[in-house]
Amino acid sequence: MIAENYPNSNLISESSKRSEENVDISVNIERASQTAKKYFSIISEFLACGNQNSSEINSFLNIIYNSLTEYDVPFHGAEFFDILFKLWRIFSKSDLKVCLSIVQIIEYMVNKTIEASYELIKCNFHQTFFEFLQFNENKALQSQIIYLFSNIIQNDDIELLKFCVQNGFIEIFLKEKDKILNDPSIDFIDGFSSILFPIFSSVIRFLVYPEIFDSQNDFFTIFQISTDILKQRNEQHFFDVHVKDIISSIILSLGKFDLSLLLESGFYKEIILIINDDFSHHISDAYLFLGKLFFHLSINVDPSVFYPSPFMIDVISKCSHIMTCDVKDLDYLESFFFFLTNFINLNPDIVSQLYQHRFYQWCALVTPSISYHGQKSFCYFFCSSLFYANLEILIGLLSDQNIVHTFIGFLQYAKRKLIRQAMESVLRVFSIAPDFCHQAPIFSELLLNFIENDFDSQDEELLEIIDEIRLFLEESGKK
Repeated sequence: MIAENYPNSNLISESSKRSEENVDISVNIERASQTAKKYFSIISEFLACGNQNSSEINSFLNIIYNSLTEYDVPFHGAEFFDILFKLWRIFSKSDLKVCLSIVQIIEYMVNKTIEASYELIKCNFHQTFFEFLQFNENKALQSQIIYLFSNIIQNDDIELLKFCVQNGFIEIFLKEKDKILNDPSIDFIDGFSSILFPIFSSVIRFLVYPEIFDSQNDFFTIFQISTDILKQRNEQHFFDVHVKDIISSIILSLGKFDLSLLLESGFYKEIILIINDDFSHHISDAYLFLGKLFFHLSINVDPSVFYPSPFMIDVISKCSHIMTCDVKDLDYLESFFFFLTNFINLNPDIVSQLYQHRFYQWCALVTPSISYHGQKSFCYFFCSSLFYANLEILIGLLSDQNIVHTFIGFLQYAKRKLIRQAMESVLRVFSIAPDFCHQAPIFSELLLNFIENDFDSQDEELLEIIDEIRLFLEESGKK
């Protein structure tokens, strides 16, 4: 009867349980925080009395760490860093267990709150750690300290990253890198490679934010180091694993730095070497970078500033090679089509050369068997080609049944942005050849079916383009 009279009683009960659980969690978090503060206070009292029993102090540190981590407590405060700093100065040369516990707690704190990172740097703890790295050979502790620094750098807060640059983080990473790489006894298969990994990752991280550097020269240093890693990609697997991150980071920073750095550092040359290496597993990333670069050049920069480079690309040769490959081996086609789309914007004459080599016909044959994103990338490339092709090529392209079926067929599943670009390209075709319907009847018929039966949009500007296309079709007797 109660359930019938109060149909939501179960929901109320569940809500009450969740509320009680939230209260319990809050109570536990507060209790854990108070426990940590209590033992920090005990340690402070120990130090004030001159008690330096490392075993007892380490047990207190373990209690602090376990209390915080059990309930995922956000915890920070300059006073706690002061206590940890005092402990470090006392035990850094005598008890590595205490040191590991200190670093463990600090790493937890900076991972939980951005305030902790600022507090760590303001008390100059990072410089103290760096001095320790120079003279201590304990790999476990070295690795933990470097990962601590790296975790701070991985934060997305630009002000914190700038604060890190201003407080010598880059110098710390670079000196540690040089120390490790210049040690002839190092085997990259051993633990040192794991220490280098966060160092390189942190240096690469700075590539994304050229604006945090007061000097272009400082950014160039980071850029050059990243390029040097690329140059060694085939020498050690350890260097190779960073290539994707380097390329991705520089893509994100395009437009924020002088593009001449790409040439001066040798980075652009390395990208060309990658796409010329048929066995490189970075080809997709390299073509993606080139596509982004050419897009940026087409809208923001006078291409002549960049184009004197001797490291230009023989696009026709690349296309000819691709046409001889099994499409299953071409996992970079999505990036390659993206590259071609933006290359055409800077070099419209390439369209006629691609047509003469029957590249578009090849694309129409293989595109249905590649991924959705690869097909989408082809359609953008094809739209760009339609925008720049002359009338003879337009007639040739849009009279090919395979090409038009592939193109219009994919538009049925495409999103608004691609559809709009496709319709703008088609409108350009009709504007230069009003009787185009009679010259490419299959394309015109498929297009009409698409806009009449398969198209739906709330985009008013796109609808206006559709209306103009429909008008062309009507005037050509297709409606």
